Amino acid sequence: QTQELEAHWRDRLTAARSRNAQLSRDLGEQRSINARSAAGCHTELLSLCEMIDGLSNVIAEAEDGQFPAMWREGRKEVVLPACAFPTEPSVEDFPCLFEALAQAEQIVDSLDQVVSPRAVSKLPGRTRRMVAAVQGKYDMASVPALSRAAGGASHPTQRL
Repeated sequence: QTQELEAHWRDRLTAARSRNAQLSRDLGEQRSINARSAAGCHTELLSLCEMIDGLSNVIAEAEDGQFPAMWREGRKEVVLPACAFPTEPSVEDFPCLFEALAQAEQIVDSLDQVVSPRAVSKLPGRTRRMVAAVQGKYDMASVPALSRAAGGASHPTQRL
């Protein structure tokens, strides 16, 4: 019986070593995937910063009077040439951005479903809630519809 227990122990030890080796390989692969994803997000961030820089230059030029402007209803409206507009971000160029926005939209939609439909139309701040969702101020436990599916709490933990 001792030999049988030793054989069983060796089998379990071999299985554990095999499992640990597989987990080690999986960890290396996941780290590589995460590094590529982070590099892609960093590239997207730099592109967005360049776009913002271009927009701020257009605003500065408009404020300097380089484009025709008029006042309408207390607001200054500037007529910009077509070449002054940057290209709009696309899903192909900014996949991380659009994925984050889609997740935030899903969270805000779930939060809005908790509130009565009549009140949702009167709620200001949908954009504010979207920004909070993108920033991670809402987790899955704070969204009742999503948290019930995930087996979490059923009340919001963050309110704006």
